[in-house]
Amino acid sequence: FLRAEGTSQKLSSQVEQTKTLAAQAALREDRYARLLDSSHDGIVLIELDEQISFANDAVTRSFGFDRAELLKKDASWLGITDTKSILAAAEGSGSAPLFSRNVQVTDKFGIPHEADIIAARTELDGKGCLLVVIRDLTADNLLLDRLNTSERRFQALFQGAPAALITFAPDLRIIDWNRRAEALLGPIEGVDA
Repeated sequence: FLRAEGTSQKLSSQVEQTKTLAAQAALREDRYARLLDSSHDGIVLIELDEQISFANDAVTRSFGFDRAELLKKDASWLGITDTKSILAAAEGSGSAPLFSRNVQVTDKFGIPHEADIIAARTELDGKGCLLVVIRDLTADNLLLDRLNTSERRFQALFQGAPAALITFAPDLRIIDWNRRAEALLGPIEGVDA
């Protein structure tokens, strides 16, 4: 009876250790998932069968799909048609990116987005896969276009102002002047505007 009780206690202790290890592994996995989800850039994992097996929050925000919809997509959605050959290629590049490309990615609503992708080989559960970082350039390009439009508008206002305007650098070098300043003061020598 004592022997059976000792064995039972030993088994109980092993079960507790297994539960503790499983809980620790779940915490680590959750921590890494939160880390990937906090990235500003999209991150997807593409398996050897060319299916997306992971997508972070940035991908869902940029392209409007929820995770379940993204996990039904394959690598061709990102313009990657050669996943199998990339993963089958000889090693030697180490952890360096395998490739970077500028691609068009269509969102949930059929709107194309310009995106840069960088893909690198990695391993998950002993199997090769591609870790792809996606930077959606559409919003950046829209913001840049707005800034350029605003700059052109203010430049036109500056040049067309009825008063003489001259801008100076902190060291009092002349940076720019408008047409009225040149009409009043004449050409400003030694300055390229």
